[in-house]
Amino acid sequence: MFKRLIFSIITLVIVSSLFGCAGSTTAPQDGSAPSCSKPAEGVSISPDPAFLNQSVKINVSGSSLADVFREITITDASGSVVRHYEYPNGELPKGVTPSSNDGWTWNETITSGTLGRWKITGEYLATLKGGTVTIDGSFCMNKETATPPKTPTREKTYEQTKIAFYSNRDGNWEIYVMNADGSGQTRLTNSPGRDSHALWSPDGEKLAFRSARDGNDEIYVMNADGSGQTRLTNSPGEEGMWPWSPGSKKIVFWSHRDGNSEIYVMNADGSGQTRLTNSPGDDIGPSWSPNGKKIVFQSTRDRSRNWEIYVMNADGSGQTNLTNRPGTDVKPLWSPDGEKIVFKSVISSDYQICVVNADGSGQTRLTNSTDTNDYPSWSPDGKKIVFTSKRDGNWEIYVMNADGSEQINLTNNPDKVICPSWSPDGKKIAFMSDRDGNWEIYVMNADGSGQKNLTNNSGDDQVPVWSP
Repeated sequence: MFKRLIFSIITLVIVSSLFGCAGSTTAPQDGSAPSCSKPAEGVSISPDPAFLNQSVKINVSGSSLADVFREITITDASGSVVRHYEYPNGELPKGVTPSSNDGWTWNETITSGTLGRWKITGEYLATLKGGTVTIDGSFCMNKETATPPKTPTREKTYEQTKIAFYSNRDGNWEIYVMNADGSGQTRLTNSPGRDSHALWSPDGEKLAFRSARDGNDEIYVMNADGSGQTRLTNSPGEEGMWPWSPGSKKIVFWSHRDGNSEIYVMNADGSGQTRLTNSPGDDIGPSWSPNGKKIVFQSTRDRSRNWEIYVMNADGSGQTNLTNRPGTDVKPLWSPDGEKIVFKSVISSDYQICVVNADGSGQTRLTNSTDTNDYPSWSPDGKKIVFTSKRDGNWEIYVMNADGSEQINLTNNPDKVICPSWSPDGKKIAFMSDRDGNWEIYVMNADGSGQKNLTNNSGDDQVPVWSP
């Protein structure tokens, strides 16, 4: 004898990290996605199709308070059964709660990563119809036809960020972090060896850094609060330059482990270390393109060990000389849009700031001073380049438009000022200066105003790097 059940509504929320639809059709011209679901009696699906990281609601409703479920099965796109329930005696499904309309609701959460067409099947006894209703429907998990609207995110201002640096204020070089206004200065490392040159992961959750704590300069990683310090490399050769990939999943670096300096890549946990270059010269200074598909670097493989700028695919293929000239070209960095690369080049015995298109065309000299220019860095919007120069007799920080126009001295100080670093919103520039007798971290507005000492202690504080 079947128990009387109430008006039925089943809501299944399926959240997938990889939604897709095998064999889906082309999206309509209006940008909407095609449906690959198969409607079933009493079944409604919203949205249809489902996209990446989007919830799917499946509503199954009967027409009578006396409807009784016999079976419900949910199958993913690979044919695997995700959920299966049988009610041979008409029991209420586990977890049912009464609803406001004298019915009942059953809620369940399912997580899956399979792509394609999912199915929901089953049957229930429909008393008003005098028979068994078969449920045979499907719905689409589709990541290829559309992307759900992103939740608007508020741009992080410099006040919400932090600055990492290294300092010997406690007698040994260690990694520190502070708030953007200089408050909350916190020592993150505490080792007998030198810890230096921390670089934030793009998601702001980790810092990669170099340490000699185990007798050799190796690459380490730690959480943003200093916990979980882990050695990633372990080789007899020196390692250097460890920028993160845009997705925070990989780290590119150079290593001297095989007798000369070559470019390597590894996963963020240190696994999968792979040599990307293999040349008779030295390959160093790697930098990821903004989309993570390319790596730019400098090499002495050509022209009798003269430094040139090269680019390659992220897997090491397609290595191409971009500059190919007799002068020394070093310190390449991608523009935020990935269209250009800034670098410094020896021209007439002085280092000048130059730019080149990502394919090697359009090499352009931006500075033309009688002394060295260094540390070029793009503003977050790509419209400006900050750099240092000795053109006025000592190291100062300058800024110019991306085409080299309107070069302006921002610091105007008789002491050394180097290592400029943009805040993520482009409104501030952090830098280091010895104007107060030792190296300290300073910050200023992007126009040079409001210069302020952030660290102000008896030790040396060096190389500020803003968090994302």
